[in-house]
Amino acid sequence: ISLRKRAWAAMSAAERLEVKLRLAGTALGAGVPVYTGEIKTAGFRRVLAEWRPDAIVTCGFGQVLDGGILGTAPYGAYNCHPTDLANGHGAGPAPWDDMAARGVTHTVWSVHRMTEVVDAGPVVGQTPPINVADAQGRLIPDPRAFFFKVLPPIGWMVMRTVDALVRRRAMGLREPLRHVELDAAMPP
Repeated sequence: ISLRKRAWAAMSAAERLEVKLRLAGTALGAGVPVYTGEIKTAGFRRVLAEWRPDAIVTCGFGQVLDGGILGTAPYGAYNCHPTDLANGHGAGPAPWDDMAARGVTHTVWSVHRMTEVVDAGPVVGQTPPINVADAQGRLIPDPRAFFFKVLPPIGWMVMRTVDALVRRRAMGLREPLRHVELDAAMPP
């Protein structure tokens, strides 16, 4: 959790603290370790070496992982990004701005393998289109409202991605995902 990145900047300090505590509490309650702060540090690299992750999954992370971090996860590192990366749309830190520039009112979540180049890894899955229009059919005029409208599928997408990774591990396959089914099974 890095509170100076991406959507966090649109929240007040009190909202950021509330969300951070809720996220950390949920993860810790499920037995998942939590790290907050910058990742390109010797301290984080020591923590990561202790954790020895099979895979890394992020959402709206806002940081580029370097090869040393990416190389720690034999099943790969994946990011959930709220734009159509498979068709070349929205890479980078401003998905709402990309949609506004293109004049579109629908987006998808793309799950892609992370590389040292931001949002450039192969897309392994995408959700069905998500309508981000207001009541008049126009793109929501506030980037903050955009993030709140696209957030609901994140938990489901991450669980589908983790489930696919767990199945690969159970089958003895020691390589990253090539595909995760997201389009046919997304809840309404």
